[in-house]
Amino acid sequence: MTRPAVTVTTDTAVEQAAELMERLRIHRLVVIDADGETPIGLLSLTDLVRVMADRGTAQRALSDPSIISDDADRDDWLVE
Repeated sequence: MTRPAVTVTTDTAVEQAAELMERLRIHRLVVIDADGETPIGLLSLTDLVRVMADRGTAQRALSDPSIISDDADRDDWLVE
């Protein structure tokens, strides 16, 4: 796995997150808190697809912790 992990904040637009995943060929992004250091969850490709299917609430994927996968192993946060 490659370090450091690729991160986004809760302010990152869904489209930006999707573009980043596509460009880097990764399937998950670590979502960090406003302090720029504290991980608060993971945003997966599946999360993006689910949210983009409902464009009226697209920004919810990055700001609603119930949508962001937070039960993954911390080792999964690292870029392969």
